[in-house]
Order: sequence, then C-alpha cells, then structure tokens
Amino acid sequence: MGKLEKVISKRTDVDNSGPVDEKEIKKSEAELGLRFSKEYSEYLESYGQISIEGHEFTGLKCAKYLNVVQATKEEWGLDAEISREWYVVEQAGIDGIVIWQDSKGNLHQSSPSTKAFKLADSFADYIASRE
Repeated sequence: MGKLEKVISKRTDVDNSGPVDEKEIKKSEAELGLRFSKEYSEYLESYGQISIEGHEFTGLKCAKYLNVVQATKEEWGLDAEISREWYVVEQAGIDGIVIWQDSKGNLHQSSPSTKAFKLADSFADYIASRE
C-alpha cells in the first residue's frame, strides 16, 4: 500500500468514482502531452476521482468539470505562465486558486494574483494536510 492509499484509507469521508484502467490513463496523458506522476497514476487506477470534505480532486471516470484533461486544458488557457508539464489536481473555487502536480509528484499552487509556488512534496502530503 502506497503513502497516498494509506492517507486516503484513514479517512471516512471519501467518495470515489471507481478504478480506471491503464489504457485510459495513457490516453489522457497523450491528450495532454505529458506524464502523470507515479502517485497520480496509482490514484487514478485505485479511485478514478475522489472527494473529501468538500474538496473535489480531479480524476477520470467522473463529471466533466472534474476530469483532469478538461480541467487542465481549461486552466492552461487561463494562465500562460503555468508549465505545460503540470496538470490540475484541484480547482479550489476560491479566488481562482488551482493546485497542480508535476510528473515528479510535487504540488504547486497558482492564482491570478500570485506567481505559482511549491505547496507540497506529494498529493498524499497535500491530502493529509486537509485533515
């Protein structure tokens, strides 16, 4: 069991859309022209997409607005400064705040009024900080 799965399994307030197969994950990576981190790929394979205490994280096999491909393309169009190697993990819905992940697993936060900055070392650390 990986770190992310351990963090999620401790929570009682998790909803998920269900596992996604590797073929669909690879198709999504190709559509974005990037690679998901190993952690995010494992998250997709196990959960598809999750919601925890009002935080709706992106994924696959979910509502269009939570689809990682759709959300990432939308946010790239709004912020030319964002690396095209990052994908959306969460659109906070507050002040345009977006949480991104890179292929190494680091999480970054951006908003229209500030330069993007590193937020956490992993998706697992970010979710754990939401407790």
